[in-house]
Amino acid sequence: MLTTLFYVFIGVLSIQIFYWIGIYLNFAIAKPHENNPKRIPVSIILYTKNQMHLLNNLLPKLLSQQYHEFEIVIVNNASTDDTADMCKEFATMYPNIRLVNVVNNEAFWGSKRYALTLGIKASRYEYLLFIDSDSQVISDQWLWQMSSHFTLNKTTVIGHTEFTRKKGLFNKWIRFDHTFTQLQTFAFSKFIKPYHLYAKNVAYKKEEFFNVNGFIEYMNEYQYEQELMLKKIAHSKNTVICDQPQAKIIVDAFENKTDWRNHKRNQINLLKRLSFGANFFHSLYNITKIIFYFVTIALLIALYNPIIVGSLFAAYFFISWLIMNAAYNKFEQKDLKWIFPIFEIFSIFSIIRFIPAYLSKSKKS
Repeated sequence: MLTTLFYVFIGVLSIQIFYWIGIYLNFAIAKPHENNPKRIPVSIILYTKNQMHLLNNLLPKLLSQQYHEFEIVIVNNASTDDTADMCKEFATMYPNIRLVNVVNNEAFWGSKRYALTLGIKASRYEYLLFIDSDSQVISDQWLWQMSSHFTLNKTTVIGHTEFTRKKGLFNKWIRFDHTFTQLQTFAFSKFIKPYHLYAKNVAYKKEEFFNVNGFIEYMNEYQYEQELMLKKIAHSKNTVICDQPQAKIIVDAFENKTDWRNHKRNQINLLKRLSFGANFFHSLYNITKIIFYFVTIALLIALYNPIIVGSLFAAYFFISWLIMNAAYNKFEQKDLKWIFPIFEIFSIFSIIRFIPAYLSKSKKS
């Protein structure tokens, strides 16, 4: 029995090492790809709904982008506050702002996808870059860094996001989890059909949108509009990852555990609706990780080759720590380096907690 467990230990350890060294390491240590600025006009599709105070902070950041030609299409989705009036004032002062005021109708009441479709149709340019009013742009190079990845063949660009930093262990935990999820997403996308589980920073050609009939297939769902759009339009030949630090956007971190758990369940549900490859790679990693930890504990308790088992486990842990340190440098999350050992062990219980979500049938959001 113990001999069999030892072979299982070697097997799952080999799979885990393959993930860390064969997949994650390559992306974690790769330098961000530098591109020359493109001379292509871009439409920024800015979605908002009852977020006037956030929009008032974001618009100046967008207007100050260092780019030769762009417009901002503000999609105001039936806001009931003073968003429309404020947007009109900005549009009066800046000729490159185009305002689309969406009025609720019976067929698509409150639909974000419907509102975005109207914004896309109203846009003047072929290349589209999407952002919500609750996001923060940290650099005036965001627009050109994202758009510089467009080529004749690369018509879809996936950028990265970061959660706001706040005090407390919970904030560090969700940033730890989000950083690892992004590492997985970007690393896996080099081997399988590109995807993203938190696509708040994406760009693509308008042509790609209309070639798949836009959001029509998911029009009545209330979230993950861009994640599901990437499922339809993204493939290895037309998609590129933009991991430049200046191209990232920051989104508000979850404030409480209930919202975070709901977010994780929704992501697992989304994962099952994406490509087989994405679901398989995530599932195999999680399953073998759980088995690896439990078999290691069982072998050490039974004192079966404790020096070999303990040494291999320590080597695995050290390798994963080194690679995640590289990822933390890449994603500018250096404060997470020394807390990694604690969170890495705790992540086992997190995976176990969400096993029912992995086993349940996929639901539309």
